[in-house]
Amino acid sequence: MRETGVGALVVAGSGLFTMTSRIHSDGPRGSVGSDITPVQEFLDAESGEAVLPALVASSEHRTNIGFFAVADATELHLEVTLLDATGVTLGSRTFVVAAGTIAHRHISSREIAPIAFDEATARVRVTSGDGVVATYASVVDNRSSDASFIPASIAGAFGSSRLRSLIVARPRLPESEGER
Repeated sequence: MRETGVGALVVAGSGLFTMTSRIHSDGPRGSVGSDITPVQEFLDAESGEAVLPALVASSEHRTNIGFFAVADATELHLEVTLLDATGVTLGSRTFVVAAGTIAHRHISSREIAPIAFDEATARVRVTSGDGVVATYASVVDNRSSDASFIPASIAGAFGSSRLRSLIVARPRLPESEGER
């Protein structure tokens, strides 16, 4: 499997607990990192859409959009749409997660809309299938590589119990590019 630096950590328990996480990478200017907020809300076909605000793609900043998805008995189809500050669609892309698998993808916003923008919002929705999705964005300073993690806001989302039951029920992990 190709090393991508993308991964997911799933933590679950039968009682209350807390956790923190931080990612970092070493580069020519030293180590840079970002705190990652644990995700507790998940999107499915009935919960509407996830919103990722304050995205930027310019000479000074870049945006990466990611998702962690668990598909149940049927393929899970999700759509990521990028909107400018006035609500005009800049681009859209659909992703498919095979039935009974777990996928973690992390892509540049330029793979959705190959243009520069100073302010945009991504909307993510499950268009069909059964399963759950957690989505996030990261806005990165191109000079310092300092990143800001943006968790999605989801209206009508639910907690982690369904995710836990789907992962236990579907332990098969794919070994294709961009999935862990």
